[in-house]
Amino acid sequence: MQHSLVFVLSREGVLPKDSCQWNDLVDAQRLGVRSGTQLRLFRLPDGAEETLPALLQAGAVKASGEQPFPADRPAPLICDALVPLIDPRSLWLGVLELQRRRFICWISFP
Repeated sequence: MQHSLVFVLSREGVLPKDSCQWNDLVDAQRLGVRSGTQLRLFRLPDGAEETLPALLQAGAVKASGEQPFPADRPAPLICDALVPLIDPRSLWLGVLELQRRRFICWISFP
C-alpha cells in the first residue's frame, strides 16, 4: 500500500479539517472515547483442584477483577486491559493520510 492511513474516533467538530500533527489526532481521539471497562483474566494456579464452575458457584470469581485465590497461592494474571466503551451514534470517524510528516484529512463522517 502506498498510503499510510490513520483512523480516529472523535466527537463531531473536533476532527481536524486540514492538515495536522500526531498530537492533534491523539487529542481528538481522547475527546471521543471517554470511558471503558476493565478486563482482568486469571488462569487457575498450577495444581488447582477447583474447577471454574465450582469457583463460580462458590462466589470466588469476582466481577471487580480481584485476585480470586489467597496470596500464598495466587492465580496468574493473563490479561489486564482497558476495553474502550464506544458509542458509534455519538462519534465521527476520521480517515487521514500521512503526507510529508503531516496528516491530511480525507473524510470524516458520523
